[in-house]
Amino acid sequence: MKLITVLAFACATFAVLHGVYGSPVPAPVPDPSPVADPKPKAEPSPDPEPVPHPNPNPNPNPALVASPLETKLNPALQGGDANVVALSPNADPLVSAPGAPGQKIEETLAV
Repeated sequence: MKLITVLAFACATFAVLHGVYGSPVPAPVPDPSPVADPKPKAEPSPDPEPVPHPNPNPNPNPALVASPLETKLNPALQGGDANVVALSPNADPLVSAPGAPGQKIEETLAV
């Protein structure tokens, strides 16, 4: 029993001293980081085969090129679909369209 008491006292003393003074072994000094090389390793190479005369307008008719994709994505664009609602000529729904009759107060409050 005395042996257990002595070991417990030694462990407690070591824990208290370690908390107060830190580790008895000095902390290792980290290696210095390597210095960056200011000179680049590889030289940039010029373009091996430059294009002699590039096409100034690579897409001469963009509307025709884009239309096949749109018709594949949206089948309503292929033919006249009866369920498609025509867009309003007025972009702002709170302002009446030009040439439309003015609304009465009862019509505006009914909403």
